[in-house]
Amino acid sequence: MPIFNGSRYLRQFFESLASAVPEGYEIILVDDASTEPVLELLPDCRVLNDATRLRNDVNLGYSGAVNRAFECSTGEISIQLNTDLILHPNCVTVLVEKKGSTSG
Repeated sequence: MPIFNGSRYLRQFFESLASAVPEGYEIILVDDASTEPVLELLPDCRVLNDATRLRNDVNLGYSGAVNRAFECSTGEISIQLNTDLILHPNCVTVLVEKKGSTSG
């Protein structure tokens, strides 16, 4: 997921992300040349400690940062999130289960 500044939202977003994503899921965070120390705001928890953290030296814009994350992704399913969201606990599990029940 792309991150550009927005430190006022990030702690709450990261905390909700940690409760929404089960262990073992791939998380890719792309700091898109922020002028704020955005990745230092990550709470200490296993899900986020295992996240891939990338930093762009130049701001690539939203699409460029998203594309960089997708290039690094190894999973079957990708879910694009924005950092101004507050996620419900376990919502990622529900999304993946719903996708699995409709595939075919």
